[in-house]
Amino acid sequence: MWEKQEMQSREGRLGTLEKQESQVGQKSKKFQKKQVSHQNQPNQVKQVNKVNQQNQQNQQNQQNQQSQQSQQSQQSQQSQCKEGNHQKHGYSEIDTRRYDRQMRVRNIGQDGQEKLCSSRIAIVGMGALGCMLAQHLVRSGVGYVRLIDGDTVELSNLQRQLLYDEADAAVCKPKVIAAADKLSCINSQVELSAIFTELHAWNARELLADIDLILDGSDRMDTRLLLNDVSLKLDIPWIYGGVVRDEGMYAVFQPSRTICFRCLFASHGWESHACRTQGVLSPAVAVTSSYQAMEAIKLLTGATDAVTPYAHYFSMWEDFRYRIDLRQDGKEQRMVCKCAQRDHEKVEMEAELIHRGGLAVPELDVRLLCKQGKVQITSLRPLTLNLQELAEQLASKGVIELNRYRLRFRPGSMTVQLTFFFDGRVFMDGLSDLEEARQLYLRYVGQHAGRSESTG
Repeated sequence: MWEKQEMQSREGRLGTLEKQESQVGQKSKKFQKKQVSHQNQPNQVKQVNKVNQQNQQNQQNQQNQQSQQSQQSQQSQQSQCKEGNHQKHGYSEIDTRRYDRQMRVRNIGQDGQEKLCSSRIAIVGMGALGCMLAQHLVRSGVGYVRLIDGDTVELSNLQRQLLYDEADAAVCKPKVIAAADKLSCINSQVELSAIFTELHAWNARELLADIDLILDGSDRMDTRLLLNDVSLKLDIPWIYGGVVRDEGMYAVFQPSRTICFRCLFASHGWESHACRTQGVLSPAVAVTSSYQAMEAIKLLTGATDAVTPYAHYFSMWEDFRYRIDLRQDGKEQRMVCKCAQRDHEKVEMEAELIHRGGLAVPELDVRLLCKQGKVQITSLRPLTLNLQELAEQLASKGVIELNRYRLRFRPGSMTVQLTFFFDGRVFMDGLSDLEEARQLYLRYVGQHAGRSESTG
């Protein structure tokens, strides 16, 4: 009984297998028929391949045409940009990424950014304010930035002058050179010009005449008065900034629209306090320079109506501030500028007399700096010192240290140290007597000073 059931089961399985093989065979025959059918249609295959080749060729032509149009568009955009170290400051994809957040501000946009990229500014003084101003405006994409300063980096600068480091201080690197090196790494598309000299009546016109806006980063009242007079003469706006202790002040002076700097300070009897004696806190510098930079961006993008008409003063420690109306017809102060037609003529006359050898000013400016035991002597006539020749002459008289920026000299029998610069300036450390300093200058500089041919 069991054997009979097993035989029936085997027969059933065999029948199922035969049925499956029959189905597979039928499918194989169908597949073979399809292959034969395709082999019998070569003309149709050739036609399909020809259509595919034509479609591919059309797509390639379209891509080439789009690529040419894109290149032409980029070239057109580049031709509309400012000239600079990198020739054209265009709006390529990377530029758009760089200024994306700035261009999203409704008051800037692409038009405002293009105006910034075509603007030319000068920063006079590369101390604490100048460093921060330069960073703000270089990062913002101002096309051309001229840095003017005759000082070198010292260790005491590093607390607040953010572009410099210990390596710069170790070699007394000129501030404008050190700043330009750092700034070029921040934005290589901005054209930077480093002028290692102080601003004087005879070079102010040459250095500032081709500038759209002047920014004050100096710490000397005489420099600011010169900026004021040059601004009136050349009809160029300038932005004043000053910081001492925790206090800051800034103002925008626009010829014919506001009173001038000289009249403002004469009216209020303010005194200039140097940070060397009063000290300065870095946050006050940051706030003041940020306000200056913001006003600069307003002016450079053409938003003149948004420019503040006030001189602003604030104390961060006391959390106090006030402002003074600078408008010629200001309702709050109603001050009238009496200098607009006088001071700029004085600047031109003084520079001309110096050029001709007149006696409009003394030959030397000898001043005791706020740092105890340090005198600065500046020639008030255009001079050029040959530092290499001077070093050779002084080598037998004491210890010398020469680099391409300055010459240090310590006379063998004296404790004073003299630092000479190519433009005739000399710093004397360890000396407070102004007359003695003058005599040392004449002794060591004297025949080594040559008249400069460049007068501005």
